[in-house]
Amino acid sequence: MTRAAMGRITTGQDHAASLRLAIMVIEAATENEGDQARRSSKDLVPHLSETALIATNTSSISITRLAAVTDRPGKFMGMHFMNPVPVMQLVETDSRHRDRS
Repeated sequence: MTRAAMGRITTGQDHAASLRLAIMVIEAATENEGDQARRSSKDLVPHLSETALIATNTSSISITRLAAVTDRPGKFMGMHFMNPVPVMQLVETDSRHRDRS
């Protein structure tokens, strides 16, 4: 299973071309809201397909505020990587922001 998953991961130097093909983008940025919001709205979103999902791994910035600066708040999510993974058997959800776009 790991080999199959790794075989589907691609890398490249042409970020715009790679982003156009992405189904989901996971953003890992500094914990500076202004920088992260600018990166999402200006540098990332214009290159994505309309159906692409955006996830961010921030733990200190409001996901709702970050989503609001994009054209797809209903397709924007927060995602946390827990350590150690086997010990943290949980899923955190927040349904306060519901956008059906």
